[in-house]
Amino acid sequence: METTNQIYSKLTQLVQSFSKESHLRKLEHFIVLIALIKMYQSLNKNGGFFKNCGKMLIRLLKKSSAISQKLTKELQTEAAKTVKQQFEGKPPPKFTQLPPSGLSEEEVLEIMKERKAFDLDPTKGKCWAYVYDHSHKHTEFVTKAHNLFIHTNALNPMKFISLRNFEIEIVAMTAKMMNGDPHKCVGSVTSGGSESLLLAVKTYRDRLYKINPEITEPELIMCVSGHPAINKASHYYGVKIVYVDSDPNTFEMRVDQIKQKINKNTCCIIASAPSYPHGIVDPIDQISIIAERANIPLHVDSAIGGFMLPFIEKLGYKIPQFDFRNNGVTSISADVHKYGYSAKGASVLVFKDSEYRLNQFYSYTGWPGGIYISPTTLGTRGGGPLAGAWASMMVLGQDGFMDVTKKIIDGANYIRDEIRKIEELEILGNPVTTIIAFRVKKNQEINIYHISDALKDINDWQVENQRFPECIHISFMPQHLQIKEQFIIDLKKAINIVKENPKKYAKDGTAAMYGMMGMVPDEEVLEEFMAHFMDSVYRLPSEKANS
Repeated sequence: METTNQIYSKLTQLVQSFSKESHLRKLEHFIVLIALIKMYQSLNKNGGFFKNCGKMLIRLLKKSSAISQKLTKELQTEAAKTVKQQFEGKPPPKFTQLPPSGLSEEEVLEIMKERKAFDLDPTKGKCWAYVYDHSHKHTEFVTKAHNLFIHTNALNPMKFISLRNFEIEIVAMTAKMMNGDPHKCVGSVTSGGSESLLLAVKTYRDRLYKINPEITEPELIMCVSGHPAINKASHYYGVKIVYVDSDPNTFEMRVDQIKQKINKNTCCIIASAPSYPHGIVDPIDQISIIAERANIPLHVDSAIGGFMLPFIEKLGYKIPQFDFRNNGVTSISADVHKYGYSAKGASVLVFKDSEYRLNQFYSYTGWPGGIYISPTTLGTRGGGPLAGAWASMMVLGQDGFMDVTKKIIDGANYIRDEIRKIEELEILGNPVTTIIAFRVKKNQEINIYHISDALKDINDWQVENQRFPECIHISFMPQHLQIKEQFIIDLKKAINIVKENPKKYAKDGTAAMYGMMGMVPDEEVLEEFMAHFMDSVYRLPSEKANS
């Protein structure tokens, strides 16, 4: 198989031979040569020549309706198989119509308890994502606060004064925590970090349209390690993403690449504090200077770090300055339902001032039902998550956040230090929060995904597997304080199992799945598979499967 260098060499030879030909032949060959070079340059970027050739071939084949139908059928079949494996041995959904007379409350609750028995129990600490459990006592309190406002609606702040007060105070307290002026900063409570990012992108896109009405193709600049909710916002709102690399050693956003990416279409820059995959805080102080000089808004995605970083700093740890102390930072998002320990469904988006937030709102005055305005993506917003977030922040206070942050940082530091002692592993970058990503050292002939599978077999540890580069991610939370020593013991055991039997997880494990994904040259095929997978997850199984 020819290398890209060999192909480029052949193109060069064509250039040399072209100079010896007649003028007419020169012109013909010149046109063909330019077309070849353009094709080569296009195919050789973003993944390499042969991968892009494969991608082009697949897309050409998919233009055939017969081949496209065959591929769709195969993807559907494989997705259904995968779903069946995932839910094997677990109770399937079965109700297809309302009960004729209704069940008793006791019967309904019994069914719910039976189903909940198959759910993840976050209090055991075996999982390193999804649920941030402060304590049983705190959860009970937040539940009471949430349920007090279960039949309220933040859609109309004039009808639910309490929710308006909660929201304004949550935003003000968060702004103060981020070294902003609570009387000048404004914002909204959203349903989660994804909605906060969606709104930030929508806000800055609309601001650019207002400032430069001639702009038709807005762009945003982000690091490749930025959260995929930014990609979702790009897709929803028609904003082109301009990527910046992460440093291969520090895993920080490459500041040196940002300036050259800015143009008149740039609506914003988005940085992370920290990035979810590796727990690295981008050099926001440096990015802020670039953004301010270019008059480009800078959003800091601190969904996972916003309710932790301020208290880590107060504990005396040196962390990058990520908040409103940087003049170029125009907005920050932080999730109360992560390290703010509230019920799921609460994130905060804070803007430096009203000039930015005004572009967030949507209003419509032509509806027969009256004047419509919505501050966030959602129309109706249940008051429960909002009330639970306010209650969690108020009952913990600064002392409570300092106390729990010290405990989890000490725990995360223990895990980090112990992993650094393991000969076969290394930590990615220099994480300063509770997120840790680690991989196998280059001189070791074992696979990190095999270690992940072994951890699952040993003690049902459910770590997060990542790509680019291949590594394991864990987020340390209060529920992990009780099991941190056992995790290190089992991690060492998993490494020994993999070293003693390298082929044990090679065929059917996580590595095999990711290896298969890596062999598919077209990401669109993988994305189509995931769509079919999700479609299969959220549908009734066939009657045959239930029989």
